[in-house]
Amino acid sequence: MKPQNARLMKCVALVLLLFLAGLSAMWWWRRGEIVARARFDPGIAPFTIEVRRVPVPVTASKHFIVQLYRGQYVVTSFRYFWPEYTPQRVRISWPCINHFSVIFDEKYEAICDWSWGAGAAWSMKSAAGASPPGLSPYFFTPRNPPPAGCPKI
Repeated sequence: MKPQNARLMKCVALVLLLFLAGLSAMWWWRRGEIVARARFDPGIAPFTIEVRRVPVPVTASKHFIVQLYRGQYVVTSFRYFWPEYTPQRVRISWPCINHFSVIFDEKYEAICDWSWGAGAAWSMKSAAGASPPGLSPYFFTPRNPPPAGCPKI
């Protein structure tokens, strides 16, 4: 192999290695950290709830992803966030297998009622005076009128 070709191959390998290292670091950073975990074992196969805090620079806060697993498979999940606010304390209440709640800073309670064939229903209770989770409806309001012929919503 010519010395010029060897040098080119080393440069290509180095660039590829740096790209893969950056991609891995970004994936690891976006994966976040588990801040709460609970397990419910009905005797057949255990269920696990994980609450993961994930960084999101756009909202100046961190999102919380709540996932219910059976073994390694996700049964249901939901994402909660508050712009410019990140709860510090998270706990899980799981009184029965098909009903659980995740409490954030003792101000917000995310509730999930689920069943195998019917899916899951997620809701949120907020303390009086607390700002609601997510973005305000303003962000989802169309800025321009809909094109002619579109049905009114």
